[in-house]
Amino acid sequence: RFFEISTSDEEPGRILFGGSITRLKNVLGLLEALDILVKQHPEARLKIAGRAVDEAYYRTCLDYVASHGLQDNVEFLGGLSTDAMVAELERASIVVLQSRQETAPVIISEAMAAGKPVVATCAGGVPEMVEDGVTGFVTPVDDAAALASALGKLMEDGELRRKMGAVGRQSAQNRFRRSVVIDKTIAMYRDVMRER
Repeated sequence: RFFEISTSDEEPGRILFGGSITRLKNVLGLLEALDILVKQHPEARLKIAGRAVDEAYYRTCLDYVASHGLQDNVEFLGGLSTDAMVAELERASIVVLQSRQETAPVIISEAMAAGKPVVATCAGGVPEMVEDGVTGFVTPVDDAAALASALGKLMEDGELRRKMGAVGRQSAQNRFRRSVVIDKTIAMYRDVMRER
C-alpha cells in the first residue's frame, strides 16, 4: 500500500516521525532539532506517530514542547493503524528519525516506498537504507543542529524533496517490494543449502 501513496497531497513543512516514544528513538533530541528549525522555518509541523513506551520520558517530551513554546509545531498522534499511517505519509513532505540505536527501521522503507525523502541519524543499518544526499540525509547521532539543517534544506527546496523522494521510491521498488524480498530470501537459503 505504501508504494501506491500519491506524492501530490504532501503539505509543505509537514514532517513525520514514526516510531515508539523512547530514549533510543531520541524523540527529545528530535524536539531539540525542531526548536532550532522553527527559528528559520516557523511553518514546520512535526507529527509524532507512535505510542509512549516510557511514560516518564513521554512527559519529559511534553514538558519540552511546553517550555519551548512548540505547541503549534508538534502533535503527538499516538499509535496509528496502517490506514492512518498511510494517510499521514500522504500528507508528509519529509520523514525523520533521530534514533540513537537502530537495526533496519520499517518507517524508512515505508517512507521510501511512499516517495518521501528521509532525514535520519547514522544509527545501525540506517546508512544502508538511506543514501546520504541522494534519497535523503544521514546525520550524526545526537546532533540536533545537523538534523535541523538537513530538514531545513528539504523544506526550502521542493524540487530537491521531489527528486530525493522519486529516487527513494525507485530504490524501494528494487529492494523492499514483497516479491523482491521473497526472491532474495529464497536465493539465500539456496546458497546456504549448496554450501552444505
